[in-house]
Amino acid sequence: METKTINDEGTLVKDYTFTKPSTAASIVARKSSNGWKMWKKKD
Repeated sequence: METKTINDEGTLVKDYTFTKPSTAASIVARKSSNGWKMWKKKD
């Protein structure tokens, strides 16, 4: 049985560490995204 990280609906089903913020942003937004602009810290 294969364990998927992302299910057929596009939801992360287990922990995953992205190596680039743009990859994470694209998964969350479901479109091409610039992670450096999308991710901001609350200060």
